[in-house]
Amino acid sequence: MAYHGEDLDLRTQQTWTPADVSSEPNAPSSNGKRGPFQAGPVLVEDTVLACFNQAYDIASAHRAIEVRVEHLLNAMTRVDPAAVALETHGVRVVALKRETATIIAGDIPAAPGSGAVSPRRSDELAELLRLSASFAARRNAAVSVDDLLHVLSDQRSDFAQSELLFRFSSRVGPRDMPREMPEPLPPLTRADSRYQPSSLRYSADYGRPAYRNEYLGTPADALQNSRIDALEQMLRGLSHDFSNERHIITGLIRDLTRDTLAHQDDQGRGQAVLIERIGALEAALRDGGAGSVETLPLVSKLENIEAALELRLQEMSQSWAVLSTRLQELEASVRARPVPDGVDLKPVTDRLDIIEEAVLGHDQHRGIGDLADRLAKLEDDIGRVLATSTDAGRADALLGGFDKIDGLSSKLDTHNGSLNELAVGLAERMSEVERAVAAEIETAAAKHQAYAHDLTEVHEALLKVNENQHTLAGSMDQWRTESATDVANILNRLAGIDRDAALPAETLAALNNHMEATNRFIIERYHRRHRFMYWLFGTDDWISASWPSTKATVAAEEQRLKEAGA
Repeated sequence: MAYHGEDLDLRTQQTWTPADVSSEPNAPSSNGKRGPFQAGPVLVEDTVLACFNQAYDIASAHRAIEVRVEHLLNAMTRVDPAAVALETHGVRVVALKRETATIIAGDIPAAPGSGAVSPRRSDELAELLRLSASFAARRNAAVSVDDLLHVLSDQRSDFAQSELLFRFSSRVGPRDMPREMPEPLPPLTRADSRYQPSSLRYSADYGRPAYRNEYLGTPADALQNSRIDALEQMLRGLSHDFSNERHIITGLIRDLTRDTLAHQDDQGRGQAVLIERIGALEAALRDGGAGSVETLPLVSKLENIEAALELRLQEMSQSWAVLSTRLQELEASVRARPVPDGVDLKPVTDRLDIIEEAVLGHDQHRGIGDLADRLAKLEDDIGRVLATSTDAGRADALLGGFDKIDGLSSKLDTHNGSLNELAVGLAERMSEVERAVAAEIETAAAKHQAYAHDLTEVHEALLKVNENQHTLAGSMDQWRTESATDVANILNRLAGIDRDAALPAETLAALNNHMEATNRFIIERYHRRHRFMYWLFGTDDWISASWPSTKATVAAEEQRLKEAGA
């Protein structure tokens, strides 16, 4: 079995070949091709090789670019011999496995796509392997799990992942003990404890364990919260840009509508004044046909009408030129301005349809047709007046008026043609604007659909993150419950041990009291039997022993009396 990656050459006892035995210096290694990070073969144990392969598989599954020390620690918790070694060093394997899995799952996959991923080893992992190999070379042995843990514990400042081991370690190693020895204590008396401390390498510490604060968030939670805040800020920025662009387009449409309505009002008022003037002229001609009327006022009125018509036509041409310029600017701004995603352009098309109907309506043509009818009727009335009149001067004046009216009619026809051309050009412009707006609407719809798809993906990702957070919270609650149960069991066992340990002490105390009483009795007896009176009389109750006993005499007398009575 060999390492799955291409930038580490890990050998076991079965695949190890000394450097001086190799026949070809440039021969390929037995572990496949090597990348630019190759640093020579390293002799490791089978357990270490299995841990490195497991770490490579974990990094590939999470689509990471590098195999880091976190992947190696998580792999060591999954391989049984390595897990046993961690337990031997006092590391809580379940807690370490959960924390490293949280850190690995919190990283965003750096490799895009869905193909195979070949992660490289990180510099920290290579440094850890190098230091472990140099430490094992002192013993002339292969790199073991104990060597890796020894490097992580000794080089705590060089490896940030060493804090994970010390965070989930429930024991204190020899390196963490104080260096200076305290002064020797005085010899213990019998009243002090007779139990000696354990001479094992790792003595049990029943003090209060340094559990992690349950209310503090993990680094994975902080990273996920920062990403969610960044997404919310991006969405708020896009919404603000959309609202600004919509306000700008609404203002442009409002200005265009106001200018168009003002132009229609001016044109309607001018046509009304012109029709009133022609009506007054017709009334005057009818009155002149019945009697004798001077032609000079008629000629002056026709001249005034001609001047007013020329002025009005000039104003209309200027207003149409201004309107055409505004439409060109609007068209250029619409083409140049990018339509933001999700903007509804239906109100713009509705306003443009209203403007087109107002400009290309039949009111203007109807007003011009009425004006032509009135002028034709006026021409017929003037012809009848000429037919009935005999005054040569009046006829000449009327003929001059007819010439002016013909010129006015030709100017009206010319202006009508220019208005028709302008209306046709305006209709073409409006159709182009409609096509451009329709194209922009299609583009906006496509962008809106893509934006909605992206929002859907973001929503699904947030749901997955929420599910992962709930899963982590459930796991943490379960771990806390299990830890509380374990602590309660440990406390119960410690209470039982304390009770069992107190029983011998009570027995020894009772035995001590009995021995003291026995000792006092023996000493008193010794003193009694070693005095002079005891030596002289053979007893310590020498008074009763020296007094003669009458018990035997009394008994003999009683026996004699019994025999005499019988």
